[in-house]
Amino acid sequence: MKAVIRYYGRVLGPLGLELDALRGEVADVKDRPALVEYLKRMALPPVAAYAHVFVEDDEEPAFAVCDDGSIRDLVAGEWIVEPADDEE
Repeated sequence: MKAVIRYYGRVLGPLGLELDALRGEVADVKDRPALVEYLKRMALPPVAAYAHVFVEDDEEPAFAVCDDGSIRDLVAGEWIVEPADDEE
């Protein structure tokens, strides 16, 4: 299974701009559970606010990985790793 990772930088507003210099990182993993484990170990570059992960040649991202370590399955609409609770 091929996954392409695209990183997005910090900007004012709701959407980030893709960081072209970091575009196209490819993860080649056995299956979806292996991809999730890969994403849990992945560290975003300091300039990135989040990354979208595109699986197999899909035009829509399957996962979002945030700089706080949270991971969202965009297809299922569920958190794999929930965002940290800032209320503490």
